[in-house]
Amino acid sequence: MLTDISRLKASQSELETLLNERDLMFSLSDIGFAWLRDGRIDRANKALSALTGYSTAEVADLPLSNLLEDRASALAFEAQSG
Repeated sequence: MLTDISRLKASQSELETLLNERDLMFSLSDIGFAWLRDGRIDRANKALSALTGYSTAEVADLPLSNLLEDRASALAFEAQSG
């Protein structure tokens, strides 16, 4: 039982480290990134904010289609994303 808890704690620690690294790359990247949920922007980094002219707060919850060139581009992206 003690071994299982030790493994669990080690796994949790490794997962936290990976999540922190991912968040750091997301935040510090010069490339615009966004997390999407149901076709809407859930979270965006500062680089995407700079590219779009929206603040990170403004871009949050926007439909991705608002940032694409036209409706055809939005439909093509949605089809490609599955």
